Amino acid sequence: MPKIEKQSMAARPKAVRSSDAWAYADKFSMMIYGQSGTGKTTLWSTFPGPVLAIICGKRSEEMRSIDTPENRKKITARMCSTGAHIEEQLAEAKTGKYETVVLDHGTSLRQVLLREELGVEELLQNRWGLATRENYYAVALKTKEILTRFLDLDTYRVIVAQEKDHAEDEEGGIDRSELLEDVQIASFGGDFSASVIRWLNPECSYIVQTFKRPRMVTTTRTVKMPGGKTKSVTETKRAPKDARGKLPVDFCLRVAPHDVAITKFRMWKEGTKNLPESIVDPTFDKVMQVIRGEK
Repeated sequence: MPKIEKQSMAARPKAVRSSDAWAYADKFSMMIYGQSGTGKTTLWSTFPGPVLAIICGKRSEEMRSIDTPENRKKITARMCSTGAHIEEQLAEAKTGKYETVVLDHGTSLRQVLLREELGVEELLQNRWGLATRENYYAVALKTKEILTRFLDLDTYRVIVAQEKDHAEDEEGGIDRSELLEDVQIASFGGDFSASVIRWLNPECSYIVQTFKRPRMVTTTRTVKMPGGKTKSVTETKRAPKDARGKLPVDFCLRVAPHDVAITKFRMWKEGTKNLPESIVDPTFDKVMQVIRGEK
């Protein structure tokens, strides 16, 4: 009769208690995307400090637009040209010294990781053709790992990205041919690969777009009607040139649902009745007023 040996069961992992979901309602995550020069950096610089800004790439002139003595005291900005540099700053972000952590920006993050994946110092235009599907898959996976750690921080988390039309994405973007006729799908969003953006959009609490538009002015004048009567006529037209001879523009932040631009704005249901199409000259305080339904 074969001998039956007593087998010991592996120790069960120590149970971890669930956490209070309300504790995560205060500090939110936001992805800010838009074309260059539309106010992305200016907006995140208004978030509560101290701020840690993880600037991806070998060189960046983004900080020029916010270079003031106050911001130099409030913002710690670190250039990160390697994956190791980014990992180092993610560890620094967990020290509890910062109210806001910024990752600026997604396109440069991808270039840093792809450069390391290919083992090259510079990522020239013709080098992109050397990357295989496996290289892009590895970069997307590493990007998700970094962003997961970033989104897990107990701070305000701001991801900055350039703008991209994902309907034209060669890596598996939005295929409109398979959509139902009554389904509206926006395609402009943050400049990440298709696989990353499909994962990232649901993970962010807020997705907003910066843009510029012509400044409009509304005037009311009184005109005389036949018979001596008068009436008020209201007109809205583009603002005239300023003292420098330039047509003024408004820097805006799109927050409301849009046919083309991807947006997401979490707020209590009744507050959505007051959700504006956009916020002019956006700041953190103005965003919070809209979130609370105060504006």
